[in-house]
This record gives sequence, structure tokens and C-alpha cells, in this order.
Amino acid sequence: MTYMIKPLRNLSLIMLSLVFAPATAWAEPVVTEAWIPEAPPVSTVMAAFMTIHNNGDEDLKIVSVKSDQFAEVQMHLSVEEKGVAKMLPQKTLIVPARATLQLRQGSYHLMLFNSVSPLKAGDKVTLTLDFADGSKLPVIADVKKAGGMKSQSEHMKMKMDGSHRCY
Repeated sequence: MTYMIKPLRNLSLIMLSLVFAPATAWAEPVVTEAWIPEAPPVSTVMAAFMTIHNNGDEDLKIVSVKSDQFAEVQMHLSVEEKGVAKMLPQKTLIVPARATLQLRQGSYHLMLFNSVSPLKAGDKVTLTLDFADGSKLPVIADVKKAGGMKSQSEHMKMKMDGSHRCY
């Protein structure tokens, strides 16, 4: 009778691991609505927007974003001070536990510098989010016509020098 207990215990462990395996996948961040507004072909700077959902029990910290399509990607926050909009570079973006962070115009967003080739509506760009824990999440962003969206220069009065510093 005791020879039956060991295989049943092993089977129980296997069943438990199968039950809890999907729970860890559920905690991974989910990105929706990732897009880049189409810019004039001569533009060296573009923006990217998306919604990042954190289904986990701990805050997520994005420490950088990379793309083979761009020489540089920066995380920014737009703020308005005394009627002048400023883009403040961010070292990290925090996605709170069980919450959502929206990267959108006039708030947190990504600045994309020096595309390796012109982008037009319909193109797709991979942006890789790098997290503080070492994990990475590739995100496919669709390039879309800006539509009714105001250009950045119309939307905000801002200064940017040649070094990509915004103030």
C-alpha cells in the first residue's frame, strides 16, 4: 500500500504546478493600443503612445525602452508651467500593481529619435520595454495617420535643443 503513496504525491505536485502556472502568466504586463502618429518624412522626432496594464501584485518599473527602428527612445512626461509645456525626461515609468499606465499626448509618452527609415501609416514598429527585474516585453506599435490629433508644435509651446533635451 505504501508504494502507491509516492506516485500519488508526485501526481499531486504535477497537478498543483499546472494549476498555478497560468497564475504567473496572468501577472505579466499587457500592452494595448500601442501606436505612433505618422510624421512628415523630414521629421527626426516622433512619439509613441500605449496603455500598459499591470495585472500583478507588485508595481512594475520600466527602466528603458529600445527599438531597432530608432537611434534613441526616451521616456517623457509633459507638464505645463506658466503657460509653457515642457517635456521632462523620466528615468523610470512606474505601472502600479493591479493598475494601468496610459502613455498619451500631454502626459507620459515615449519620444522616438532619428528613425533609420521613414515611417508611414500602416507600418509596424517593435518597441521593447525593459523592466527593473531584467525582464523585457516587446510591443508592436502601429504607425497611424494622426487624424484629428494636433501636431506637437500646435499642442504645446516647447523648446528642444539639438541634444534632444527638452525644457
